[in-house]
This record gives sequence, structure tokens and C-alpha cells, in this order.
Amino acid sequence: MNNCPEVATSVPGVVALRDGSRSDIVVTYTAAEWADLSAAIKAGEYDLSV
Repeated sequence: MNNCPEVATSVPGVVALRDGSRSDIVVTYTAAEWADLSAAIKAGEYDLSV
């Protein structure tokens, strides 16, 4: 299956994210935004099972 997130950090200060099955849609974040999102995910803020 090709439905996993793909993350690119090849441009300094920018993090690009796309779904492996929808490679035509790319979302970009600043490094700070990515750090905030990653911290929120790790803290369980987006845990749908709760």
C-alpha cells in the first residue's frame, strides 16, 4: 500500500509533507510549525481513540 506520509526536509527552513497515495498535494510548514505539530502529535492531541 502507498498511503503513508512522506516528509521532505531538503529545503532549509521548510518541511514538506504529502500522502504517498496523493503525491499531487503537498503541504509545507516552517521548521517551527513542524516542531509544534510533531510535539502535539506526540502529546496525543490528535489521538482519535480517546
